This record gives sequence, structure tokens and C-alpha cells, in this order.
Amino acid sequence: MIEVLQNREIAHAILDVFDPELLEKEHPFWRMENVMVTPHLSSKSSEYLHRTFSIFEKTCMNS
Repeated sequence: MIEVLQNREIAHAILDVFDPELLEKEHPFWRMENVMVTPHLSSKSSEYLHRTFSIFEKTCMNS
């Protein structure tokens, strides 16, 4: 993943889960401009289910 992001084969990544948890403070992801590291609770919202189902519905209709 690091190599792919460094080579810009993927323009940007938003990453939430790591193995092992917690991501080490020296890990390259922290310094990469095209990586956003989010906490597990980044999706907590009263709108979460509604938004999730909306995305799922649009995805299924476009398949």
C-alpha cells in the first residue's frame, strides 16, 4: 500500500483500521500528503445508516 501510494497509482487513501492497532507514530502514513488516517469512530453519526443505505442503493442501481 505504501509503495502504491508513493507511486501515485492510487491518488489518495483514507485509512481507518490497521493491523496491529494503533498505527505506530513512526509509520510513513502519518507523513504522506495523500493519506488521511481516521479514528474508528469517524463514521459515527445519526445519519450513518441513512447515508449507508443511500450509497448501497445507488451502487446497486448502477450495476
